[in-house]
Amino acid sequence: MLLRETTLAPAMTTPSTDEPDEGTEPTNAPGCECQQWSAWSDCSHQCGGCGTKSRLRSCSHKNCFSKEVRHCNFDKCPPDMTILVGGGEFRFLFYGCCFGLVSNSVGKCAGLAEAFREYVQSLRH
Repeated sequence: MLLRETTLAPAMTTPSTDEPDEGTEPTNAPGCECQQWSAWSDCSHQCGGCGTKSRLRSCSHKNCFSKEVRHCNFDKCPPDMTILVGGGEFRFLFYGCCFGLVSNSVGKCAGLAEAFREYVQSLRH
């Protein structure tokens, strides 16, 4: 078993971009006044789809949404990697993807629902 330390600090399952997904921007309680979001942090793991990144903002009230977290780095890990270790956490890999994710048709790690949908579509062609 090969252990490899990640160089990024640790921090849901869909591909992530720096732009908010339509309809997923947090809604705030009435009276929330917040600053702009910070830049996204580095991803906590370099591959496999189990890393997370976050961004912060200052808000006027504790019930306001001041932190947003997303999964990142969905490229498959190299075949010789079986565990990702970093920042006090470790993740098991299964064929290059974090446990619970599978490789899709383009070599990215994806949730089972997405991979099953691709499989069904391939049967139709």
